[in-house]
Amino acid sequence: MKRSVSEPRYIEYEELFGSKDWRPDSLLLGNGFSIGANPNFGYGNLYEAVRSELTEPQLALFQNVGDFNFEQVLRSLDTTLATLECYKAKNTTQIFGDRDSIRLALINAVRSSHIADAAALSEVQKLKCAEFLKPYRRVFTTNYDFLLYWVLLFAKEQSRGTGLLHDGFFSKDPAGSFAALEPFDGIRYLRGALHLFVRGGFEFKRTYAPMNGSLLSQVETGMMNGEYPLFVSESTADKKRRHIRQSHYLEECYTNLHSCRGTMVVFGNRLADNDDHIRRAIARSSVTRLCVGLLGGEGSPDDVALRHSILEIQEHRWATNKPQIEFLFYDSSKADPWA
Repeated sequence: MKRSVSEPRYIEYEELFGSKDWRPDSLLLGNGFSIGANPNFGYGNLYEAVRSELTEPQLALFQNVGDFNFEQVLRSLDTTLATLECYKAKNTTQIFGDRDSIRLALINAVRSSHIADAAALSEVQKLKCAEFLKPYRRVFTTNYDFLLYWVLLFAKEQSRGTGLLHDGFFSKDPAGSFAALEPFDGIRYLRGALHLFVRGGFEFKRTYAPMNGSLLSQVETGMMNGEYPLFVSESTADKKRRHIRQSHYLEECYTNLHSCRGTMVVFGNRLADNDDHIRRAIARSSVTRLCVGLLGGEGSPDDVALRHSILEIQEHRWATNKPQIEFLFYDSSKADPWA
């Protein structure tokens, strides 16, 4: 039986920065952040975007091997083909065809649901977003698009440093490897990102440079060469957590979420059941105040979903014997990062 939780208190977003004791330490972003920049980002799960293009055997492969995990499915096919080549097997046409069609379906889904390059964002949008991020020491995101990369690159070029430019990757053209051994302040992609990939057991980040082409074209070329994006797309929190444990980078991001303290702000994220591992991390952290952006008033879909998530976080918190979290709501429409 669930215990009762005190009603979230409503505040104005600006109130968070009026008191030194309240000043937020961390920010958690969700898909609402990306949709605010461009409706094209309302893509949800990439697997759902390509499902209609997959054959019955390909669908069975996802169910048996990876449950929406493109990287694991594609790597399993690469490994199968390499093994069959060693045995000089001849009947590999269907496996080659399935690998290539799944790869192409993913490329098409990414291309159709993502902004092609940074020029699609206006200078005003990038400037406003950089200012929105500036107060926070740590930014976590469940999005795997390029938006944060573009905004922070713009801020650096314009000498409008946000203090969040460090993402744990050390740039060496054409890619920087992840080498953060200790917790660091900055950006963390909790579900990975399309411009992150694994090569030889090490995690790398694709970086924009005119000579390299757009990030999207680099991702497409990388996939054709067997370098698949590092991103989490499983359907349940438990399966996502298992995927995270397999990556040094993703595990570090998740561990660092545990280390948050003080006030955390949530924007564009409902903390849904399929992200219960994130709710558990927040509950086990030293966060004392969770200020959640709400789109719509009482009884709205956001309100219903977030109240459910708050109950779940409190249930997890009770199990830790830590002081209960204070929950606050603010109107996310008045804290628009892009305008």
